[in-house]
Amino acid sequence: MLDGSGSFDPDDDVITYFWTAPQGIVLSANDVAQPTFTAPQVEEDTQYVFALVVNDGILDSEQDNVIITVNHSITTEIRNRCVNTKDKQIKVYPNPNNGSFTLELKNFNRQAEITLMNLFGKVVYRIENTERSHFDLNFPYIQRGIFNISVSDGLSMKTRKIIVNN
Repeated sequence: MLDGSGSFDPDDDVITYFWTAPQGIVLSANDVAQPTFTAPQVEEDTQYVFALVVNDGILDSEQDNVIITVNHSITTEIRNRCVNTKDKQIKVYPNPNNGSFTLELKNFNRQAEITLMNLFGKVVYRIENTERSHFDLNFPYIQRGIFNISVSDGLSMKTRKIIVNN
């Protein structure tokens, strides 16, 4: 998520936002204070420059640039090398959600590890599943944003993005 909410007009005029994303990246909206986007998979750590201009109805601000570094993920390489993942499925719903959602697993062995991570790779939740294929998960204090939920059984890994709108 990008964040231009610290922008203001000294005369307290209402301001509008205009974000510009690098080629190949699509923002959820370019006219809101906090647009989201999905980072692309990269072969090496890559920097992307996003630009924000605000307007008070009369004048545009100077352009402010935000540099986002997308890190290369070993997890992506492992997932791409896994075999027999076609029959394994994970479902997450509702998506978007408010921190409460259902996770359903299909064709994972019972020793699957379930991990919820923010976009920086920080683990928010982890559990080793030993017997279930259906989970009702509730994180009432999780902050708003995009998260990755992955399920790995040692042979393969499946990942889904979820959006929390708290």
